This record gives sequence, structure tokens and C-alpha cells, in this order.
Amino acid sequence: MSRTENNQNYDKKRDSKASRQRAFITAYFKNAFNASAACRDCGINRSTFKKWMAEDSKFVEELHAATDARLDEAEAALMDLVRQGNVTAIIFILKTQGKNRGYLEGSPVKIKDAVSSKAAEILSGVLAGSIKPEDAGIMFDQIGLPLPEGLKLLIQKSEVAETPSDDGWNQSAIEEDLDRLYADRMAAIAEQESEFVPQRQEEVKKIKDELKDYDSFSPEATGNDGKKQP
Repeated sequence: MSRTENNQNYDKKRDSKASRQRAFITAYFKNAFNASAACRDCGINRSTFKKWMAEDSKFVEELHAATDARLDEAEAALMDLVRQGNVTAIIFILKTQGKNRGYLEGSPVKIKDAVSSKAAEILSGVLAGSIKPEDAGIMFDQIGLPLPEGLKLLIQKSEVAETPSDDGWNQSAIEEDLDRLYADRMAAIAEQESEFVPQRQEEVKKIKDELKDYDSFSPEATGNDGKKQP
């Protein structure tokens, strides 16, 4: 066989391989990225496909490029649904593209996994009233566990109820002292009135008796001794 004939045969094989690879890529997307189905449609063995993937970098590059193109089409269609207000499409986009903005799907937390048996024992004591909330907070620090939100609220409530004012009195004690001081003051005033008013009334009566015969506006006014006033 001549060199020319060899080259022609090589070109035919190369064209045949390239044609089969293009056919595979088309079938690959037609069958929803199913490689086995694409091999059946093209009449090639799966081992041939694996060999292309391992040895033919050009085929791999073309396959990836075609895959990216189809994915771009799918994303465009998905965005059309989002613009139409499709809730499922919106949720999918946020879950896949919005993770850095906090759109994460949470996992259920089991109590036995989150709280140790010692922590459960402490909380049971708080509920039963045998352990004060502030003591429970110290116990949680000792076992190295974070305070549950409910226990934090109980501790804050307890602190507010027991917090004294700046001068060392709590609100109820201040109100009681004010009531007592008010009552004492009113009693003192009443006592002064009971002693002062009768005494004053007696003094006024004496003055009136002394001045009953004295007319300060009369030219003939006299005093108690009957003498004419100058």
C-alpha cells in the first residue's frame, strides 16, 4: 500500500472518529446527559467513550464546552421562570446562588445531640424550682456549654427583680419608706394643731378682753385705767 493510500485511510478513520464524537455529544444532550444512552444511540461501546475521555483532550474540551452551553440555556430558562414569579424557581435560585446571603436550608437539631445529660438535669432543676436561674448559669459555664435562650431570659428577669437602686434601696422599700414618712409628718402636723390652736385662741380672747373698752379712733379714747389718751 502506498503512502498516499495510508494517508487517505488515516483521514477516513479520523473523520469517522470525529463524526462519531460529534454524534455522541448530540445524543448526550438529547438523552439528558446520560452517557450510556448516548453510546447506544451512536452505536459505540462505553469503553470507547471512556477511552476518549481519558486520551482525547480535544473531545473532552468540546464535550465540556457543549455542556456549559446547554447549562447556560437551562439557567436562562430558569431565570425566565423566576421573572414570571414561579416560587419553585425562586427558591431554587436562592438556595443555590444565594447561600452567601443566608439562604441556607437548616437541618433539624436533636435535643440529645445539642444538650448533654448534665445540661438537661440542670434545666429540669430550674423548672422544678430547686435550682435558681443564676446558679444554673454558673453550672453551664462549668460544663462548658452555652446558655439556652430560655435560661438567659430567666436570669435577666431575676436580675431585674432583685436589682437595688443607686442608694441601696429597691423600689418597694422606697415606696414603703415614703408612705411611712408621710404618715409621720401628717401626725406631727395634727399634733401641733391640737396644741397650738386652743392656746392661740386663748391668747386672742385675752387680748380682746383687754381692748374691749379701747377705741383707737375716738378723740376721747381711754385705756383700762379710765385716763384720757394723749
